[in-house]
Amino acid sequence: MRFIVSQKTNTKVSIKKLFITFTGDVNLEGLYLEDTKGDTLIYSKSLRVEIPLLPIIMGNPISVDGLKWTGLRANVIRKDSLEGYNFQFLIDAFASDKPKKIDTTSSEPPKISVGTIDFSEFKLNYEDAVTGMKANLVLGKLHLKGKNIDLKKMDFEVAKISLENTKVSCIQSKPSTSSDTTKSVLPYLALNNLKLKDILYRVGLVLAVTTTAAMAMTENLTLWMLLRYLSGLASAGSMLIASGLILNWLIRHDHRSELGIHFAGIGLGIIIAALAVELMMNLSQGWAEQWLWLSLLGLVLAIPAWLWLPHPEEGNTSTNGSTLVDNPPTNRFMWLMMAAYFCAGYGYVVTATFIVAFVERQPELAGMGPMSFVLVGLAAAPAVMIWVMVLAI
Repeated sequence: MRFIVSQKTNTKVSIKKLFITFTGDVNLEGLYLEDTKGDTLIYSKSLRVEIPLLPIIMGNPISVDGLKWTGLRANVIRKDSLEGYNFQFLIDAFASDKPKKIDTTSSEPPKISVGTIDFSEFKLNYEDAVTGMKANLVLGKLHLKGKNIDLKKMDFEVAKISLENTKVSCIQSKPSTSSDTTKSVLPYLALNNLKLKDILYRVGLVLAVTTTAAMAMTENLTLWMLLRYLSGLASAGSMLIASGLILNWLIRHDHRSELGIHFAGIGLGIIIAALAVELMMNLSQGWAEQWLWLSLLGLVLAIPAWLWLPHPEEGNTSTNGSTLVDNPPTNRFMWLMMAAYFCAGYGYVVTATFIVAFVERQPELAGMGPMSFVLVGLAAAPAVMIWVMVLAI
């Protein structure tokens, strides 16, 4: 095969080792391919793929049980539209001279199941002078465990994913001139990985603190709106992600009934924030100083939130040895829960956001806005714990 490719393309091709079994295992080592100018087009140190053939012959979906790829180097370059990409010689060498009959019938995309995928030591370079794009990827290690893949619906559900020592850069020096109006299905990606959620939680903490501090740096209304949006997204996202991670830990350690203590922190946070604002107003702090003090308070509270969150556990057994069984709810339950959660969230957000303004607009309660927020926190903190105890009866 190496000789055939080299003869048809007049380029250097080398393969150190190629091993294929009847069961569908492929082992390729030391693949090297040059372009027509003698530069490296692709180099692969090691590639191992496990694709059982018997299930495919029996009509079952294609299953990639394992894929391990190490040491990939690739350079894709296009200097002008006439010469094309530096891999065009491969297409030209194996293209048929006979006119190809166009098949207008549509076919269903193949069903694919993906097991474990491991990529490491990748260096990919893409340079396109025609479109003005230059992109580089240096990938240290990628581990992915698939769950469900539907190419027709473009749904990709991932059970586990981890990424280490990776850098990506992309420079677009020319404006995009694409005129393609073809409609296509947008991909849907679902991640069930606890480690990724842990990372997103910590990113949310940092973003919430920094966006709060940035409010003191500008008086531009548009920037304020953007900062408050990012801060709300980060804080709400971190709260929901942390709730899922803590619930996972509580279930594994037989402490599920103590989830109310976690949500009591929302009421406690309201109390602390309201008292801080009241103190700063009594000290005649300006609006910018208040934002900076609140960001400092957020930084102090973020330290225990960062350190005390238990590290994710991904086994299928609890600490007492019992097996954890995933029993997903029905679609009807999910729709009802989302409707209820929307109503509860809407009521909470409106009340929590504007309660101070409501109170300040009452002549008899003028100046009591911050203290009314304290009362909200005092009511919210024990309420969740009481409801947990009621539901446990």
